[in-house]
Amino acid sequence: MPESDNAILQEVDLSSNTIESDPYEVLGLPHGASIKTVRSAYRLLVKAYHPDTNAGDKKHASERFIEIQKAFKTLTDHKFKMEFDKQLLNDQSGKSSQEYDPKQVYYESEFLHKILEEEWTFACNFHPELVTYSNELNELDPNLAVIFKSLIVTEKLFAKGKEVAQNLETQFLKSKFGDDLELMQIAKKAILAGEFGFAIKLNKAIRVLGTGSKGQILYTLSKEHPEFGNQVLRNFLPSFYFKKMQDIYNKREFAVISLFLLSFAVIIFYDLLK
Repeated sequence: MPESDNAILQEVDLSSNTIESDPYEVLGLPHGASIKTVRSAYRLLVKAYHPDTNAGDKKHASERFIEIQKAFKTLTDHKFKMEFDKQLLNDQSGKSSQEYDPKQVYYESEFLHKILEEEWTFACNFHPELVTYSNELNELDPNLAVIFKSLIVTEKLFAKGKEVAQNLETQFLKSKFGDDLELMQIAKKAILAGEFGFAIKLNKAIRVLGTGSKGQILYTLSKEHPEFGNQVLRNFLPSFYFKKMQDIYNKREFAVISLFLLSFAVIIFYDLLK
């Protein structure tokens, strides 16, 4: 750990080893984020929430500051992080997945972008491709763009922008939607298409049911979000798509027969009244 980080950590009492919340979420990071990513997020958040420099609510800043440092200390315990990441990786139930809520903001993005602005703008003069990678991540999740900028600037990874962006995107999708590649692709398509309701329900279903119920999850969601859901079934689960089309056909056929019988009954009844 850099000396400057040690100095900051000594300012508060971090003697308790109790994990009260997910340390990744405290730092606004996807599960499995690298030590470099953890360190860069920590340094940025410290600048934002240090009680001596934060111009906002001092009580909130102080509480958040301590929370950030506890999370950082936890994730820089290499043994703990390795075991924690292993548990997350081996979890097939989905219970370890992070909640997806596009309205929830871990970072005060605008303020943190300003902290990074000078170095980021300067770097982009030499690496203009970084702007594209940042914008693409921002479309997926604004918080990812902040993490990306912070990691690039803090760790001086300017020449590795594409690799860093791809890794962050993969970690984000895995954390929210499980490690099934098709579900990750579907989630990305939903978010980029503005189908946030679909993505939120997909996230919740995976967290409750696990990725093993993929077919049933997508089939059910396609009923609630037919336009986007039918595209998903047709492209990723054609057998479920045909099943749904057959169900619709059967229901329509039943409705047509019912209408015919009702019309016939009305005619008979009308003739009897004459």
